[in-house]
Amino acid sequence: MDAALLAAKYLGRVYIININPGLKGDAMILDTIGTNGRITVFNNAATAGITGSSAVAGIRLRRNGLEKELAVQSAFIEIGYVPSVGFDRLTKKNRWGEIVIHDDKERFMSNLTSVPDIFAAGDVADVPEKQVIVATSEDIKTILSAFRYLGSQSEEY
Repeated sequence: MDAALLAAKYLGRVYIININPGLKGDAMILDTIGTNGRITVFNNAATAGITGSSAVAGIRLRRNGLEKELAVQSAFIEIGYVPSVGFDRLTKKNRWGEIVIHDDKERFMSNLTSVPDIFAAGDVADVPEKQVIVATSEDIKTILSAFRYLGSQSEEY
C-alpha cells in the first residue's frame, strides 16, 4: 500500500486491483488510500491482462464476471504470495516462465524488462534467489528505478 501512496505523489492516477473483498493492512494507511483522490481501488477484481503493442497502453481487469480496460501508461504490480505471470503477454520470459530482467548501469536503473515502462521484481523475475528478503530488496530497487524512469519522461507523467 505504501507503493500506491508514493506513486500517487508522482502520477495522475493510481489503480489498485485487489482480488480480495477489501484491502488489508495498517488502518492509517488504508484511511489515507481511501481519502486520496488520485487512488481508485477495485476490490474483488483480478488483472486479466496488460495491453499494448510495444509499450503499456492499458490493463484489463476482471470483476464480477465482466472485463474492463483501464487506459494506463505504466504498470507496477505487487502480486502477493504466489508468483504468477499469466496476465503478462508482453515481456520476455525465460524457460521457467520468469520475467527476464536486466540493468542499465548508465541510467542507474535496474529490474528493466524487454518492454519500456514495465519493471519486474521478486519471485516473478529471473533472479536465482527466491527468499522474502531478496524479493523485498528487488522491489525497492524496482521502485527507485521506476521513479527515476518516470522522472526522465515528459510532463505527461
